[in-house]
Amino acid sequence: LSLSIFLLSCVFGQGEERNIQKENSKSEQRQPNFSSQAPNGKKYNYNVFIENSGSVDGYVAGATDFEQSIYGLLSDIRLSKSTKSLNLFYINSDTINLSRDASLPQIQDFAAKLNPTNFKKRGGNRTETELYNIDSRVMETVNSGSVGILISDFIFSPGDRDARNYLVNQQIGFKDLYFQSIDSIQISTLMMRFRSQFKGRYFDKSNSPIDFSAAPIVRPFYALIVGPDKAVRELLENFDTASFKKKGYECNCFFSSYANNQSVAPAQISYLHRVGDYESEMPPTKMIINNASLSETDKNPLFQFSIKVDLRKIICDPMYLLNSRNYEVYPTGFSLKIEAIKDSQYSHVLILSANQLVDKVQSVSISLKNKVPEWVDSYNSEDDANIMTDINEQSRTFGLAYLVHGIDEAYKRNNKDNSYLFRTSLVINKSTAGSYGVVWILVFIVLIGGGFFFYKKIKSA
Repeated sequence: LSLSIFLLSCVFGQGEERNIQKENSKSEQRQPNFSSQAPNGKKYNYNVFIENSGSVDGYVAGATDFEQSIYGLLSDIRLSKSTKSLNLFYINSDTINLSRDASLPQIQDFAAKLNPTNFKKRGGNRTETELYNIDSRVMETVNSGSVGILISDFIFSPGDRDARNYLVNQQIGFKDLYFQSIDSIQISTLMMRFRSQFKGRYFDKSNSPIDFSAAPIVRPFYALIVGPDKAVRELLENFDTASFKKKGYECNCFFSSYANNQSVAPAQISYLHRVGDYESEMPPTKMIINNASLSETDKNPLFQFSIKVDLRKIICDPMYLLNSRNYEVYPTGFSLKIEAIKDSQYSHVLILSANQLVDKVQSVSISLKNKVPEWVDSYNSEDDANIMTDINEQSRTFGLAYLVHGIDEAYKRNNKDNSYLFRTSLVINKSTAGSYGVVWILVFIVLIGGGFFFYKKIKSA
């Protein structure tokens, strides 16, 4: 779930909080998936802040995936070998301390009390919440030994200000804040997207309330997790994706200014999905293809080969690795498809194809770009005024892309060489059989022509 570092003022439109009592329900306990030892034996403090403003009430009105996801995450963190302490807070205009070094029973009690009544009871100004102030306070807890986690819906509320200018300014602000933090502490950032039932009032960009109490909908919420690179990586690597998907988890994006880049991914030539013909020079890890030729039987000649690669050390959402638009292939005449495979050494197969082989010897490179995942822009909203009737709008978040691209720009600025997550290359040697055939035909024509000329000369003599 999410930890945030935001900048400039961004107002969460809140109105009066609803006074809805939620039935306390015990979340189903599950086994943690944290099995690895903390890096170098180091342990971290995890500070978890849940926004309890009025706009979040709808996520905790009744038993929801919001509660289940939080309970599961906190339990896993508590049982992790890398956890020194787990500290719980509510946050709005104030920071409300709930539990220091929370135990498993305290975590269960915390999750059971996530409801609008308890949100209101804990206090703070729940009607006007500045994201900049919230994020600044969360960031104050982040250092070389501590991770900050903020859970919220992250909806910007410009109110009566020009929405476009407001969001652009926010993006610039996020970039500056993150850059300063990255420069002073070696931190990484993980943003996770969840969905949950929502029954309550939604506040649009103008802070106008839209009531979904009578007809609940499904809405996204997010978590920004910020902290030492090793701590954030371990959290994601041990994240039980399958279990959390049942509780509303959808996808994530990861930002790091270093150590995420594999200059060369483990790879080898494969004969999977072969079309045409070729031979892999041994061992196949040499990445050299010999005697490459196009298919002869098809109406549209095609040359297709594959490469097995190990992308398991790349920290990103699994779907990111399967999207060909996230890759760069040179030369551009080759098209690319990606499949996940079950292999003891490799995780994916890259399938490349071309309609012609131009050069006798050709170098081909494949790179995985380090960019913001497409889901961020897909789920971004520029205008949420029609959310009541627009089903697609109900799955979006107003201003989301400005936040995420601001963070991304900070990391890119910090490390301009971090444009790719991995690169690999190979050499293709074209088959010479066809060329030799053409040569012999020309020789035959010359011999026939020469013989005819010699014959005519003798006859005329």
